[in-house]
Amino acid sequence: MKFKSHVSLLFIGALLLTSCIPATPESLTPTPVQSAHTPAPTSTVPTHTAEPDVVTIAAQNLISHMPLYIADLEGYFAEQNIVVEFIAIETGVEVLPILAADEIDVVAGALNVGLLNLMAQDDTVRIVADKGYTDPAKCSANAVMARSDLLAAGELETADQLKSRIILANPVGISGYVLERWLNETYGPGLNDVTVERLPRAAQIDALNNGAAAIVVASEPNITQFAELAGVEIVADFGEYLPGASYANILFGKHLRIDDPELGQRFMVAYLKAVRQYMEGPTPRNIELIAQVTELEPEFIQRVCFPTIRLDGWMDYAATVSYIQWELDADRISVFNTEEQFWDSRFVDFASSQLD
Repeated sequence: MKFKSHVSLLFIGALLLTSCIPATPESLTPTPVQSAHTPAPTSTVPTHTAEPDVVTIAAQNLISHMPLYIADLEGYFAEQNIVVEFIAIETGVEVLPILAADEIDVVAGALNVGLLNLMAQDDTVRIVADKGYTDPAKCSANAVMARSDLLAAGELETADQLKSRIILANPVGISGYVLERWLNETYGPGLNDVTVERLPRAAQIDALNNGAAAIVVASEPNITQFAELAGVEIVADFGEYLPGASYANILFGKHLRIDDPELGQRFMVAYLKAVRQYMEGPTPRNIELIAQVTELEPEFIQRVCFPTIRLDGWMDYAATVSYIQWELDADRISVFNTEEQFWDSRFVDFASSQLD
């Protein structure tokens, strides 16, 4: 299965990375196709007399986004009298202005500069649930990787050797923080002392294979793909530098947080129910659903590290403080986000009380 809608968003999300928050964008009405999935036979879908509520979700077909699709495919949203419409995006950053304008309900995103700036200024947008956190005891779902041939030949041992190499990464956000911490600890220099470039996934594989790049910062399923197709191996896991931090998240805007929080509660019940199924790992049913959404081969999915998501959806704010301070020190955010400016726990608290 592919995303049910593909929307081209004409906003430059990168503006959020270096400024506070752009002006409200022109109105954009997404035109996704209503979900037409048939719930799994084992799901029990109550009969509702009211018309179902429609919730729009901006998401990608990444592994950590799968609970949203599981909730749809297994009928968990239907159980809560919700119909969801997925809007395909390239990154969560690009739709932040749309979420702030209340033109979309939910964004499946990641912790980044634009989000921190937005939440510091707009009290309608908040993180409401975990969608992936760093657990040093688990497999690596987010990591710094290096070419195995260079490591074996001793060509990535010193700072001088590294300066002549290209690193593929996003130099800001969680990826940039982890990369700089690893560089400082391993070589001494920081991001300003090395060459960092951002490339699409296919171009990253080519750059690693043809020798143009030596190091890449990646997330699953790219970690497994890069290891198998580009001859790289993990040299640092995100959990080593941000243990317990939620790097990926679910965001609510004004509609679900303020105007209709009861709908937000029902949405969260369905989401956390799906998280619990997802966290069972690569079961035959989960592999079937993920293959349907991502079009990845089932055999490949079995080899992928599933990002860890907290069963109760909780966010560990304290685990992110060092990252927030890093962005503030670099003048990429204007204020230090307090916990109240970071996340809203009401929805996961309610959902957990219903599911436990």
